[in-house]
Amino acid sequence: MTSLPKVTTMLNEIYEVDKAKLNVMVWGQAGSGKSYFLEHTAKRYLQGNNDPYYRMVAIAPKGEGYESLLGKKEKPVNNMDDFAKSVQKQRVTVFYPSMAGLDEQVDQAINTLFDLREQNPDLKVALIIDDAQVFLSSRKAASDAHKRLALTGR
Repeated sequence: MTSLPKVTTMLNEIYEVDKAKLNVMVWGQAGSGKSYFLEHTAKRYLQGNNDPYYRMVAIAPKGEGYESLLGKKEKPVNNMDDFAKSVQKQRVTVFYPSMAGLDEQVDQAINTLFDLREQNPDLKVALIIDDAQVFLSSRKAASDAHKRLALTGR
């Protein structure tokens, strides 16, 4: 049986916003349970985190998953106006961008998080981008928003 301190340490390694670690990547074959792992460990992490400035954002291009992270009355958002409002007011935001303009919406979401952080220096955001291979590939250059996230995403 795994001791609680080891589990807490693992969860902190993945989800704690510490201004040192820029990112954590979870890799695996299709259908191997990456999304399931992230959703369930994020839920466990959120149960132990009471920081009023902490936010978790999950971007899920397939339009499914991560709903268990939301409160009973909360629903995933699917447009940028609702996205910004949700991040400001809710502890967890699940964003299901539409396939039309997917890249632009995700870039705008990333830039919105940086803008909100500039407005509130105490804000801490853990960002999960599910199926990131849609945006990051050896065949195309990363967008400016993704570069900003990778290089300065603290």
